[in-house]
Amino acid sequence: MTLVRGSPRDEMGALVPPEVALAALAQLVSMGRLGPAQDTAPLVAFLASDDAAFITSAEFVADGGYTAV
Repeated sequence: MTLVRGSPRDEMGALVPPEVALAALAQLVSMGRLGPAQDTAPLVAFLASDDAAFITSAEFVADGGYTAV
């Protein structure tokens, strides 16, 4: 199983250049913002739960619509 996470707005995002670059990147995302880890946490919790027991192979993209553009 793969979780493809979009550009983070957290500690990992600190590796990306200054806020100007982050703002430009956010404009490329359909939702108009970069998502914090809290945006993907519910999906991760679901996939780790018994409710997802029958999911054996999948790719989940949580990028605010970046790859949909």
